[in-house]
Amino acid sequence: MPLRIYSTESGKVETFQPRTPGKVTMYICGPTVYDLIHIGHARSYVVFDVLRRWLEFSGYDVVHVQNFTDLEDSITKKAKGLGGPVSEVTERYTREYFLDAEHLNLKKATHYPNVSENIGRMIEVVEGLLDSDLAYERDGNVYLRTGSDDFGSLSHVDLSTTLVDDIQPDDRRENPFDFIIWRRAKKGEPSWSSPWSDGQPGWHTSCFVMSTNHLEEPFDIHGGGLDLIYPHHESVMLISKAHSKKRHCNYYVHNSFVTLGKEKMSKSKGNFVTVRELSEEYGGEAIRLYLLKHHYRTLLDYDEGEIREASEEIQEMGRRLERLRSHTYGSGSETDLSEKIDQERSRFEEAMNDDLDTPKALPILFGLIEWSDSELENLSKDDVVGILDAASQFSEVLGLFQTPVSD
Repeated sequence: MPLRIYSTESGKVETFQPRTPGKVTMYICGPTVYDLIHIGHARSYVVFDVLRRWLEFSGYDVVHVQNFTDLEDSITKKAKGLGGPVSEVTERYTREYFLDAEHLNLKKATHYPNVSENIGRMIEVVEGLLDSDLAYERDGNVYLRTGSDDFGSLSHVDLSTTLVDDIQPDDRRENPFDFIIWRRAKKGEPSWSSPWSDGQPGWHTSCFVMSTNHLEEPFDIHGGGLDLIYPHHESVMLISKAHSKKRHCNYYVHNSFVTLGKEKMSKSKGNFVTVRELSEEYGGEAIRLYLLKHHYRTLLDYDEGEIREASEEIQEMGRRLERLRSHTYGSGSETDLSEKIDQERSRFEEAMNDDLDTPKALPILFGLIEWSDSELENLSKDDVVGILDAASQFSEVLGLFQTPVSD
């Protein structure tokens, strides 16, 4: 059974077919580095880490790109508040991200581009769009025209009823949905010299360049949270069509939100819980298990009690695994559990191939561990080796039990 994954663009679960046999290319939108990540961010990083692990388990060579946004209003504001340079903020919170990523047992991406190191190519892209008359300049700001019938095809928004929340009273864009691909810098902001103004690339320009610097279009997977579908991924898709004359990627995959009190977690609103505080209290694996117990496309309302339970479950499963690993083999020398283990492998693979159904895959791993622990005295050496091998593979895919479960 091949992997089937939900495509935001088609609105259906589709059979995944990579562009190049045996290889998968994926770009995941990463953090804006001005503060610690919260559990809403963590959900996205864990989901796509599991997707990558499953693809690798399935035999694919995966090129995984995750960006850092190190140029944004919130970063400038933070730097001003601290009385230091922007770089001090971005470097600090990039380090903090990697510490949280280690707690969450996230695999290192193949590439970690950031905005500030790619300004030159972003200017080149804007120049190309202007030369093609697909963009226009107004008072140092450059806008991309969105008159294409394809604009809205990813998010399926009804543009006739959609509000544009970034229109200013003195706005001079031709169409309310035209978006900035280069903007004049405000006083005190980091800026770079360009033919139009001392300014900064637009958010959508940045992600287009950072992804295509490392991945050939159309790459296979573009991932992130639901809030990135519109306008961000929709706009990046349009830049690609205008600049490259290609599809940007073949599968847009998005995870649902983590809410707090039924409201989406958001730093700007102050309703969030950081990964750091939760990992210090319960451990990073408990956070990971909590997130994976819920399908990535379902809305998840934060429940600290569930994380506490996940922590206890991780500890209990760890103790059971340790008993299995240190077991002196019992009387079951003639038993053969290979058929049972093969059935569990098939069930696990079926769950993971069914749109990453981790809530169904987790009980298969934990059930195997619990059953083996209850049958210790009846297991032969070959039984234990086979069970540990399967548990190790399942655990590696799910990113649980950071200490190897088999030697």
